[in-house]
Amino acid sequence: EDSMKKLFSFILAVTICLGMAISSSATGENQYVEHPVNMPDVPATVPIPLEHQKVIAEGMGIDLFKEVPEDFVAPRASLAVMTPKNDKRLVRLVIKFEKNPDTFNYGTGFMIGPDAVATAAHNMNHPRYGKATSITCHIGVGSGMNAIHSETITDTSRFYRPVSWDDTQAYRYDYGVIKLKQAVTSVGSFGFGVYSDSVLSSNTFTLMGYGRDAYPSAASSTLSNIGTNDFYYSINTRGGDSGGPVFYNNGYVAGIHAYGTAPPQYPLPSATRITSEVFNNLKAWRYK
Repeated sequence: EDSMKKLFSFILAVTICLGMAISSSATGENQYVEHPVNMPDVPATVPIPLEHQKVIAEGMGIDLFKEVPEDFVAPRASLAVMTPKNDKRLVRLVIKFEKNPDTFNYGTGFMIGPDAVATAAHNMNHPRYGKATSITCHIGVGSGMNAIHSETITDTSRFYRPVSWDDTQAYRYDYGVIKLKQAVTSVGSFGFGVYSDSVLSSNTFTLMGYGRDAYPSAASSTLSNIGTNDFYYSINTRGGDSGGPVFYNNGYVAGIHAYGTAPPQYPLPSATRITSEVFNNLKAWRYK
C-alpha cells in the first residue's frame, strides 16, 4: 500500500511539472515577463495647454537615425502607414532640452506601472539637444486635445536611463523610465518581456506613437533583421513616435521604438530590443 502511494505521488508530481512546462512553452514566456494591466475606459478631461498644442500642430517631433548594419536584409514588403488608434496606456511627452531651451519637442512613452512611463533614452538626453530639463507626460490623449492625466516633471533625478547611454549613446542603451510624482491607477499598463527569436519572428507586432498627428496612431508588421539588441519592422514611422511600444497580443512589449526611416540610407525603423538587462532595469525603475 505504501509503495502504491509513493508511486501515485511520483506520477502526480511529474504530471504537475509537465503541465507547468507545457503551459510556459505555449505562452512563449519565461521569468522575464511583466504582464499588461487593462482597465475600463475613462474620459479624458484634462486640457493640454495651448503652448503644447501649438508644438504638436507644428510637428516638432523627435527623430533619430542609426547606421544600418552591413548584413541588413531589406524586406520586399511596403511600409505600413500609421493610422489612428487609441490606447489610454499611451503617453504623449512634451519635452524641453538644455540646448534648445526656448522650444518644445515631443515624443512618446507608455505606462508600465501606475507611476512609471517607459520611453527611449534619447527623449531624456538627445545627441543634438542635450539633456531634458522638463518633461510633461500627457497620459491617454485620444483624438482630441484632452488627457486623462497630465504631469510636468522638472526633477531630472526622476528620469532613469542607463549611464552607458549618456557615455556612449549606443542604440542598445536607448531606453529608460520617467517616474511620475502621482500614481495613475485608472489607465492600466503595458506588459513587457524578454522574448526569443522564434517568438519575435513568428508574430505580428504593433507600434503605437503620437508622431506628427494630434491623435495616437498605430501600424502592424512582422519583424526582420532580429539582432541581439534590436529588430526592424516595415512601418512608416514619423518624428515623435520615438519611445513608443512595439508589442503583440494586446500589450506584451518586446521593444521600444527608437530609430526612424529615411530611405535609402535608413530603409526601415527599429526598436531597442528588451533583453534581460533591459528588462531588469525597466522593472527596477518601475518599482523605485
